[in-house]
Amino acid sequence: MFILIARYWNEIEWIHTSLKYISQWDPDRIIISEGNWSPHPSFKGRESSTDGTREIVQQFVKDNKDRATFIEGVRNLNDYRKNQAATCNKALEISKAKHGDWFITIDCDSFIHDWAINIIKSIMMSRRTGYYFPYMINHFFWDIETCATLRDIHGNLLPRKISKGAKFINANHYGLKGKYYTDNKKLVSGMNLDNLNIQGHHYLGIKSKQRDIDRYNMGDRLKQRPEKRGYDKKRKEFKGRHPVIVQEKLFGDQIHAVS
Repeated sequence: MFILIARYWNEIEWIHTSLKYISQWDPDRIIISEGNWSPHPSFKGRESSTDGTREIVQQFVKDNKDRATFIEGVRNLNDYRKNQAATCNKALEISKAKHGDWFITIDCDSFIHDWAINIIKSIMMSRRTGYYFPYMINHFFWDIETCATLRDIHGNLLPRKISKGAKFINANHYGLKGKYYTDNKKLVSGMNLDNLNIQGHHYLGIKSKQRDIDRYNMGDRLKQRPEKRGYDKKRKEFKGRHPVIVQEKLFGDQIHAVS
């Protein structure tokens, strides 16, 4: 079984594109978490989306009721990242994931090329080992002409395999005790996609910089802002191609659809 877990909060800029992206992966089960995970008092009353994202997601789940489930994000652990990990764990439990199954967690503003999805899915079907995919991610901050390209050694936003006895941690290095997530820091082995030139594309505040500011104001994430981590100094001109699904959003009929 292949399970896709999507995480949304005030994503009106990208939500329609992200739902199309889910269809490109064509998972067996879709678990969508709606709402932020911030325990910070300033977000009291803002747990759910206020820009229409929630309603769009609920309609998508209704239209795909044979495989899609809607869940609320966990918010009671007094830590943004632990709430995130608990939400993903909750999604895996609801999906009744078992050893040998694959799962992926996606963010609304992150994508890979459609041709890369096909390659990765063929690898998933053929390999018995390998649980996540270290690869490079192009981070676009507020424009699409420049980006900071960084290695993601934990394979966030790409499929991982649940293996008997394997231990892995959630995105951003947070572990959590549970059926699937553990606080053991031993990571499962992975496979390297460098020779396939598969890269991720992460779009932050392209049309709404305020949404990006809100993103980092939540919980304990102020220190993770791009400029705080020096990402802005690592930005260089982007000379590649954006995924077709992103080109369609940004340029519409103007694109030459070649990925």
